[in-house]
Amino acid sequence: MKNIIITQVISSLSLLSFGKHPTNLNSSGITTNTSTCQWAVKCAGINGGTDSIFTPLELGVYYVTVTDTNACSADSYSIQYTISTIEDYSSSINIFPTPTNGNITVNSEYGIKTIELYNTIGNELLSVNNKEKKITETQLDLSTFAKGVYFIKINIDNQIINQRIILQ
Repeated sequence: MKNIIITQVISSLSLLSFGKHPTNLNSSGITTNTSTCQWAVKCAGINGGTDSIFTPLELGVYYVTVTDTNACSADSYSIQYTISTIEDYSSSINIFPTPTNGNITVNSEYGIKTIELYNTIGNELLSVNNKEKKITETQLDLSTFAKGVYFIKINIDNQIINQRIILQ
């Protein structure tokens, strides 16, 4: 009775199984056959944290102690719960005109680190490197490439945005 498996589901932590006491997923949610659950953060029990599902309210290291009907208990492994945001840069990218006859403009509200152009088999054909990330608009001349489909890979703050380009 030492195996406790917990998982992080978006913004809540769920008890999945505890030794011989598996949980069940049904229309009323996740249930467990154990007597009690006690969630803890920073080595202290959390007031009201006695359900099989717990939603953290602060940053910290969380774990759960599960006790069965025979008063046997065990602790789960710890989960470091952090909150971070990821800026979605994809909506700030404009590539035009597309389809194109040769020249395209790539523009963004944010500084572009790199732009790479690939053919359909993955060969890199063109690379623009801007280590200072100050460029928010650049023009690319694709007129020397054959007509067809290409993929442009744009790196903004280490987030990769891929777009398809059609050269007519």
